[in-house]
Order: sequence, then C-alpha cells, then structure tokens
Amino acid sequence: MSRQFLDRLRIFVTAGSGAAGNPAIRGKGGDGGSVYLEVKDDYSLSRLLRENPSKRFKATHGKEASKRRFQLIGQNGSDLIIPVPSGISVLLGGQGNFAGSTPGTKFVPVRLGDLDKSKQRLLVAQGGLGGCPQTGYIGTAGQSHAVILDLKVSAG
Repeated sequence: MSRQFLDRLRIFVTAGSGAAGNPAIRGKGGDGGSVYLEVKDDYSLSRLLRENPSKRFKATHGKEASKRRFQLIGQNGSDLIIPVPSGISVLLGGQGNFAGSTPGTKFVPVRLGDLDKSKQRLLVAQGGLGGCPQTGYIGTAGQSHAVILDLKVSAG
C-alpha cells in the first residue's frame, strides 16, 4: 500500500440553511450550522482525503418554529468541524454562493487565514439565519463554496 503525500487539497463546504419562522406565534426559526476547520495533531491532508473521498462537507440545517410542538424558537443546526493538519493556508477558491457575489462570476482565490497552532479554528462557511420578523419569517441560505487547503512546506 503506497501512501501519497498531498500538499494541496480542494474541498467543498456547505453551511446549513436557517429554518422558517412562524408568524402566527411570532416564532423564530433555528439558525443553520456553520463549517469550521480545526487543527488536529498528527493529521495530514492525505488522511482527510482518505476519510472523506467525496471531499464534500455539509453542516445541518436549522429546525422550524412550530405551533403544534409549542416551540417558539427552532433548534439551531449543528456546526461541522473538519480536522486539518497544522501549517496550512486556507484559500477561498472557485465559484460558489458568497455574500454579495453574483452567480456565475469568476472568483480569484482569497486567503482566509493560516492554521498553525494546535486546536486553532477558522470559520469557512457561515450558517444561514433562522426566519424572524426582520426576514419575513423566511430563513436564509448558508454559505457554500470551494476551499483550498495549501500545506506550507519549509526546508529545514
């Protein structure tokens, strides 16, 4: 069994959507879960790919406010935490659903940050807001896009 060394990996992340609120009871829908990257010791990009060959990661959606279940506030979606190795640069790359972007627009990769310390976390996709009076009780979509994990290799 040969092991492949990866120094760059493109993954696809989708945050959960916010759930609908209920205007009849002025109930607020639950927020969608967000997607985070977190440094895990003794981890590699090869292992991440081996454990998740589809390279697709999705947080859960929020739950609706319900008159029948007497829930004025819907349950929030669960956040998703993706383990990554230490020493990576995180780039937002490819096309996707970005706040303020127009669909189909070419997108130049943008550096989101670097992950160098154990247990360090970085938000890569924000979950949608649950429906409330300000949004007309309609939940908003969570962010969805490609993220490039670029391992910083140094001589020494």
